[in-house]
Amino acid sequence: MKSSRVQAMSGEDEEECRSQADDELAQKLRDVGLDTVYWKQKLREVLLISNAQALLHLDQQDSRELDSHFRKEWEKRAFYKMLGIVAADGVVSAKKAVSLAPHIQIDNLLPSVVSERIHEPAQEICPSVSTHCLSDTDILQNASGGLALEGVYMSGKLEDALEKRGKLLTSPQTFRLVGLVGRSETKQHEFISFNDESMFRKTMEVMGFSNTVSEKGCVSSLSRKPALMQVKSMNLKEMQNTQTDHSYLSRTQFTYLPLASGNLHMAQLRLSEAALKELQIIENTLENTKEDFKSNVFSSMSCKFFHNFGSHANEGPLQFGGIFWRKASAKGFSLHQQDEIKLLLSELFEPNIGADCGSSTTTDTGTAMTTEPAPSDSGHYSPVLTDVIQMTVTTTGGNPDVHNLPQWESAIVVNNRTWSLIDRGIRFIPVWDIVLSNHKCDFKDVLKLASDLQKAYTILTKKEVHNYPEDELADINVKAQSIMEDAKQWKESDNDTHLEMLADLKQKLYECTKTNRSWIDTCLSHPALQEFMTRIVSAYKHSSCDETDWIKIKMRYLLEPNIYAVENFPKRSSITQWVYGSDTVRVLDAELNALGKTFTETKKQLKEAMDAPTSFETALNEAKVKGTNEITFSLNSLCRCFREMERMEEELLFISCAAASGFRTKERSFDRLLDYEDVNCLQHQVDAAHSEYSALKSQSALKAQAYVLLNGLTTGVQSNSRTPLEKEEHLTFMKSYLDANICTEVSNVVLVYDGGPIDWNRLEETLKSLVAGTLTITLAPSQTSKVESETEGMKTFMNLCKILGLQEYYPKKMHTKHMCVVKSEILKEAPITEEELVLHYLQKLMMFDSEARYVSVLGENENNETMQNENSNYEKIFNHDGIVSSQDWSTTETRSHVHPMDLQMAIFHCGDNFVRQYIYTKLSFCQFALPLLVPNPCSSEIEFPLWAFRQIKKSWKSRAASTETQQTNLCTIVNADTPLVSFIRFGESPASKSQMLNSLLGKQKNEVFFHRHCRGSSKNGLLMEGVTEIAWYCPGGRDDDVFNDCIAFTNLHGDAREHKKQVQFLLEISTVNVILMSDCDNNDEAKSILVDCLNSPKPLLCLWADKERILGGHYKTKVKIGVKNRN
Repeated sequence: MKSSRVQAMSGEDEEECRSQADDELAQKLRDVGLDTVYWKQKLREVLLISNAQALLHLDQQDSRELDSHFRKEWEKRAFYKMLGIVAADGVVSAKKAVSLAPHIQIDNLLPSVVSERIHEPAQEICPSVSTHCLSDTDILQNASGGLALEGVYMSGKLEDALEKRGKLLTSPQTFRLVGLVGRSETKQHEFISFNDESMFRKTMEVMGFSNTVSEKGCVSSLSRKPALMQVKSMNLKEMQNTQTDHSYLSRTQFTYLPLASGNLHMAQLRLSEAALKELQIIENTLENTKEDFKSNVFSSMSCKFFHNFGSHANEGPLQFGGIFWRKASAKGFSLHQQDEIKLLLSELFEPNIGADCGSSTTTDTGTAMTTEPAPSDSGHYSPVLTDVIQMTVTTTGGNPDVHNLPQWESAIVVNNRTWSLIDRGIRFIPVWDIVLSNHKCDFKDVLKLASDLQKAYTILTKKEVHNYPEDELADINVKAQSIMEDAKQWKESDNDTHLEMLADLKQKLYECTKTNRSWIDTCLSHPALQEFMTRIVSAYKHSSCDETDWIKIKMRYLLEPNIYAVENFPKRSSITQWVYGSDTVRVLDAELNALGKTFTETKKQLKEAMDAPTSFETALNEAKVKGTNEITFSLNSLCRCFREMERMEEELLFISCAAASGFRTKERSFDRLLDYEDVNCLQHQVDAAHSEYSALKSQSALKAQAYVLLNGLTTGVQSNSRTPLEKEEHLTFMKSYLDANICTEVSNVVLVYDGGPIDWNRLEETLKSLVAGTLTITLAPSQTSKVESETEGMKTFMNLCKILGLQEYYPKKMHTKHMCVVKSEILKEAPITEEELVLHYLQKLMMFDSEARYVSVLGENENNETMQNENSNYEKIFNHDGIVSSQDWSTTETRSHVHPMDLQMAIFHCGDNFVRQYIYTKLSFCQFALPLLVPNPCSSEIEFPLWAFRQIKKSWKSRAASTETQQTNLCTIVNADTPLVSFIRFGESPASKSQMLNSLLGKQKNEVFFHRHCRGSSKNGLLMEGVTEIAWYCPGGRDDDVFNDCIAFTNLHGDAREHKKQVQFLLEISTVNVILMSDCDNNDEAKSILVDCLNSPKPLLCLWADKERILGGHYKTKVKIGVKNRN
């Protein structure tokens, strides 16, 4: 009896040891990402290995016996890594790994402010920059000391969330950085307490940008509000009750610069070895604890675990990059100085103030910091105030020795070793969900442990946890995994039973999760299920009975609706071909219906979240995250279906619609969370576009393809059309995507604009004509030649920009930082080449130098003087042998010359709105006329740059005719109510209209309007034709004032008969119209304009350039005056 008991105990111990050894081997395989079931079987069959200890004795020769069993190269590398063996081609592989490492395409991800400087040599900014970049997994492990892998204790207290925890997660080998989810932002915050400021900074560094600044972040739900919220509700009484010695005020400006992002998906979340071991100790301890004490022991041990490792792990999206901090602070001031201090602090953050600092130190957080006093030249502020203000620059991430923002940006983008984790995302996964999903084999009763952890968390934090019924979900997941393992041994005789079982499993998974994602990720992606389906196809391939039809119906249920959602499905084509036969439309309909259902379900969930009475922000954010993921999933599945069916145009159509809502074509994901309006708009666009495409496809392939391109250029989100730059990028993408499939007619339309600026209105109208069937490029070559002739004007303008060195700034790409550059050598020397004209013009304009309008290349003025001297001795020159040969004359006249006003207008077209505003302000100060209506050189549009006038102020002294009393006026010109006199001309008048206007305005410091006799003027001007300029006469209250009140004068350059849009606009807004004309110019177009002016009640003044006197030229408010030989 005793012997049998000993034998039984020995058998139990042996079984327990065998099970433990099996678990250790599985853990070894799992740590390097290998399939435990597959590789345990291969190790047992090939090398007779069943425990982890035997791996220590393997050498390279032994491992080569497994070469034929490696399904992918990565499995071989992972297996060798587990054994600690270097492959024979290790050196080559290492070099290859460095060269092929998946780096982020910086040019595509960076905001414009960074990408403009990215091509500057980083070594000039930061000589210590390493040329070796970290891999994606290394960035995850090293950025901010591995912060992304640390847990967070979400106890409801901010202090607990900010406390440093141990490493909760292990780094997944499959982690990859993808496109950005966030964008670069610059924000400012004001603080009245040093503690609040410190808390805000720490929250940013620990919890990240989204959780600190956004109300959707998890910090907003904690008991202590984030620092930003405290700033918004600043209590000024606190300052009033504070002693002078303890008064404090600071303003912090930070530039948040994300460079790469990635997500830790649920399937990738695995506990670290330390965290897993502690949970296993908890489970084992409870087994040996009496029932009465289990609750208290578990609560105590759980509390310890949460404090050591945290209760939640962040799923993302994780943002890597850096933050550049600038702070101006003051302390020790009195209450009456508070407003002045606040104003001074805000002014210190104006551009180019305090951007560079002196020597640096390092803070205890590892960030670089420099401190210097506030600038001494702070305007009218007293030295006492400026002395108490300190400027500080710190950086999170990037080179710690660089404290200039542009240089810091340029250095950090080329060295991912210096990246920090700057945003952890707003989605956090509880540890019990991780245990339940990814550690089923690591615990004896995983359901009980997960449930107990959740209960302990609720007791400790007093916070309710709302999620799926964990028992039911965990049970069905375990069952799904078990069925997938059993599928490898299923026999063909039981196919019908197995299909019924799989259908029931799919239904239960959907009922638990309300989505098909679990079925696709857990089952349809599993090689065992795919192999089972392949065996069914092989078994019934040549059969044609009722049973076969029933099998096909069941297979369709398992495959639909997202047949193409699985990326790795090698035999999908053969399976779908057998299941659906020639009915491929059914496959596509299933995918389209799935996308439509996803749209509808997402809108419903977003609507419910918006109507939720409580936890509005949290519920809405969760709905956005889930909805965006589901739409991305379904859209990618549909696009993969189009691609495998070789229906490239339809895929491009859906991509174009989604791109308008932020869908990135490279990353195949949205760059932001979609709200209700986004989803609603996207659904309508997709439905309308596909319906229109289908109708056109049945008529003509040419019409359908033209519609795809037209839709890609014109589709916008929420009535916001694409910008020209976005159109150009997307057109390039569409051409490359269609490539050889593009029709000849469509290709001819697009090729007209290759190599030059694109007239988007013309291109879109041409595509519309193709869609409507009213234009065929191959049958109407005259249309092509017409477009090409109109393109000549664009090419001429671009050639001018190239001469001036402005081609990279068109359109509107020049910013104030490009023009506010002072170079002493420019002030001393005249420009030698045309490319130097722009900087000379801007520099002189910056100093209010009126000579800015007459800058020219060195030598042009000398040539003019030489020509005058030569003309004075004409006879001598004419009689000189050989001096008047045709070769000499052509050489003299081919000297290139840039018209002064072409220089000004080229800068106007290349500058953004702030550059234009800056130039207008300077021109107004120099008393020059300002462009009011400007034709676009690359299209037929007319621009009225109202924004550029907003900072212009005028002052004048008005006086009534009946009294000597004067009234002083000062206001911005956009708000001034002044009469307006418009000047236009017909034909090539012998008299200069602009010169007449200058004489009319009286004695001015400079000539207000540029005219044909100004220095540097020539007949080859390019950009002033059709431009309308405006200037104001502002009387100074003197006796020689020409007018008694402020009057605006407009001047249309060029023949008014050729600029009908400008004339129509001027006739509408003017108080008095003035026309300069001659008898020979009185054609039909001129008569039409004159009739409009005569029928208008507004006064009209006709100036006849070819007549000295006109009899009977007065009729009420219409006057004719001859101006020949008159001033």
